[in-house]
Amino acid sequence: MLRALFSAIFLLILSTSLGLADDGAKSLYDQGKYQQAYEELQKSGLKSAQDYYNAGNCLYKLGRLGQALGYFEKANALAPNDPDIRYNLSLSERALEKAGSAVKDQSFWMGSVVPIARRVPEPLADTLLALSTFAVAVVAFRAKRKSLRFAKAVAQPPFLVTLATWLLVATATTAVFLAHQARLAAVVADVSVGRSGPNDSFTELFKLPAGTTVELTGESRDGWQQVRFSLGNVGWIVEKDLLTL
Repeated sequence: MLRALFSAIFLLILSTSLGLADDGAKSLYDQGKYQQAYEELQKSGLKSAQDYYNAGNCLYKLGRLGQALGYFEKANALAPNDPDIRYNLSLSERALEKAGSAVKDQSFWMGSVVPIARRVPEPLADTLLALSTFAVAVVAFRAKRKSLRFAKAVAQPPFLVTLATWLLVATATTAVFLAHQARLAAVVADVSVGRSGPNDSFTELFKLPAGTTVELTGESRDGWQQVRFSLGNVGWIVEKDLLTL
């Protein structure tokens, strides 16, 4: 019952929040011609978060969950504070997991830390760090006013708690900064083949389904990108199979 209700709500959101700037694409979408609407969007050129969000909605309607996830990820990278984008992104992730199609990077950093840290706005992390630093300074100043020696001051519970909080926030802020600096891309082909070199004659190393997030190494050659995925596996993927996040 609840599952059906959530599905109905999601379909309602998709049908009412698709603010297509292109009249042709909007008309096609309203007629249920999602493939044609998607192609019209691609023809017009995807530039803004709204463009990628709309394309993701079309793909979701077509049942191409992995590709939809990639476009929602791109939209979220361009507009990380948009609640509609984040909601549809989360629903797409759950739908892929339910379908058993999700492929997760097995490394702790890329598989667990980066997906969470990239969703935290850097200004928010910086503000929390500034506030916790200020709190440490206030506690230290109060200890000095009480004429406490340094060794005794740092042994006080208020100072220890404040310092522990600062260390935690500083670690989290560093993770957020590094995660936002990571060069990522989403696989948007149905299946993308990773090879040992930049053309089809090289050995096949792995296959990645649509929606998989990979890290770009920065190496590119002849329309191919070198990527890193899961526990340091490195291979070359055709550029057109990837959507840079």
